[in-house]
Amino acid sequence: MPILIKNDRQDQAEETGALRVDVVNEREEPVAGAEILVFETGEPEQVLTKSTTDVSGQTDVILLDAPPLIWSLEIQNDRQPYSEYNIRVTAPGYEDLTQSR
Repeated sequence: MPILIKNDRQDQAEETGALRVDVVNEREEPVAGAEILVFETGEPEQVLTKSTTDVSGQTDVILLDAPPLIWSLEIQNDRQPYSEYNIRVTAPGYEDLTQSR
């Protein structure tokens, strides 16, 4: 899953990553109507985006900022070449779940 980091170099444009959340229960059945909240890591009260799962238990594609691709290709890179987000899933009749990705 793509994750977020703020770009600390003005000469490198941020890129966009895509995230799709699949929610299933313990029997691997899709959970429709689950609410998905995406937060920036370290900012648990700042919701970046909100989505709801469809009848197949999936969200639409969520576009999120990502660091420049070149950062992951540099051998001597001292920057984090990936992004991180916290994802909270809530659905009626299920325990809430928060994960970092």
